[in-house]
Amino acid sequence: MDRPPTVSDGVVYADGPDRTLLALDAATGDERWTLETASEDPGFSVAVRQGTVYAACSSELVALDRSDGAVRWRRSAQTLSATADGADPDASLDEVLVTDDRLYAELGEGLASLSLTDASVEWYRPFPGGASGDVVLSGSPVGTAVTETTVLAFTAATDVVALGR
Repeated sequence: MDRPPTVSDGVVYADGPDRTLLALDAATGDERWTLETASEDPGFSVAVRQGTVYAACSSELVALDRSDGAVRWRRSAQTLSATADGADPDASLDEVLVTDDRLYAELGEGLASLSLTDASVEWYRPFPGGASGDVVLSGSPVGTAVTETTVLAFTAATDVVALGR
């Protein structure tokens, strides 16, 4: 799935041909660097914070140096799923969002809070279908927003789940 480009500090991060992520100069269109992946999903979700680009496609999450695209760390969805208590071992990654202190990734049927330094899983919240008290939860996350105290996850079934950061 092709995704919309992300623009940050004069650089456009966009899906390229053959499962690549391109970093392009916003003023000239010149290529700065390229990331290749073996993922079957050609689309990347990109978030940028203080010199680091976080790029997620279905099978992996990568942290890159903003200036030259050098890989700082790379984690497979399978590795993240294995360390996320309650995650499906075959879960894939989707959207990624970064704040000052954490990285949030949609992982399978739930949301993971990850360390910025090495993507270690700080917590994982699955969103299984069914009822929880007066709240009916359904569907995997399809969008995430963060406030100072709360992470809001919007699900495929149009539910909104609020989690403490």
